Amino acid sequence: MNGNIGVYFILICVITISEEFGYRNSSGTQEAIIHTLARYRRQSTQCKSDQFHCDSNDCISKEKVCDGKADCPNSDDEKLKECAEVTKEPPPGTCLIPNHPNNGEYRLGLGNSTPGEYAPMYKVLVLQCEEPQYKPYPPALGVGADLPLCIDGKWSPTPPTCAPACKPLQSTTTTKVTCKHGDKILDNCDNPVHNTVAVFECEPFHEMPELSLNPDILCLNGSWDYPVPQCLPG
Repeated sequence: MNGNIGVYFILICVITISEEFGYRNSSGTQEAIIHTLARYRRQSTQCKSDQFHCDSNDCISKEKVCDGKADCPNSDDEKLKECAEVTKEPPPGTCLIPNHPNNGEYRLGLGNSTPGEYAPMYKVLVLQCEEPQYKPYPPALGVGADLPLCIDGKWSPTPPTCAPACKPLQSTTTTKVTCKHGDKILDNCDNPVHNTVAVFECEPFHEMPELSLNPDILCLNGSWDYPVPQCLPG
């Protein structure tokens, strides 16, 4: 009697497994049993406290998690949310490429750049702004001047950003204009940006009464704070 109970129990298990996986023949029943046993092994396997449990049921050292190299068969040790927050030690002498600024993007020389990656030493970081509405800030002293250079793991000088640009200014036969930014005198006034000061001076035999009261104008968020003055024959 007990033997019959055991047989009935086995049959019930087999039928249950077969129905669960949709198998109806003997070969299907065998496959269902194998599948169930494999699933049971996956669920029952436990890794050590210093190990990471892969979805494939493998165990790897926790030191290999988020190390930039896939050690689990399906790479789930590198797909964790925490992996995006891990700060990896950069290669010696390289510089971290910063996030693109608003209204512009950084390039490595003439090529593209990917923020978060590392640029080799002595690479130049070039900023391209959405012109003509935006220009590099702070402005360069001249063409190619003050470009950030990767030296010993740091950009020198600090990479510029993009700022609203004011209308360019040029000297005329009657009025000389000089632009400066902070304590730096710019080569020209072709790319005035926020906080650029334009200083005006009359040429010989020309004058402008209001010039003595207001000899310069200031670029503020893309607009000059006063109308551009013009000198007239004296």
